[in-house]
Amino acid sequence: MKGAPRPDGPEGLPRLLDAATVAGWLGITERGARALLARGELPSFRLGARVYVRAADVEAAIAAKIEAAARARDRSHAAGRVLAGLPARPRNRRRVD
Repeated sequence: MKGAPRPDGPEGLPRLLDAATVAGWLGITERGARALLARGELPSFRLGARVYVRAADVEAAIAAKIEAAARARDRSHAAGRVLAGLPARPRNRRRVD
């Protein structure tokens, strides 16, 4: 993080991350990280000309995404159980005379 403020967190990791560092953490491109920041999926703030994210906010966003995916998966499984009890819909077949 060249030129970035570096107040260290408890593990010695920086608490403020720039887009390049976020990209490295998430395994995405820097352009992808900037898109997340622009869409507001990661809460960020501007300090001078640079945009920063708190490390805790990145971890919270990841946890929220995992939770949302689990809820969606559970809903789809529940819908599948309801639909499993229904009879199959007959196919429209052409009559051959």
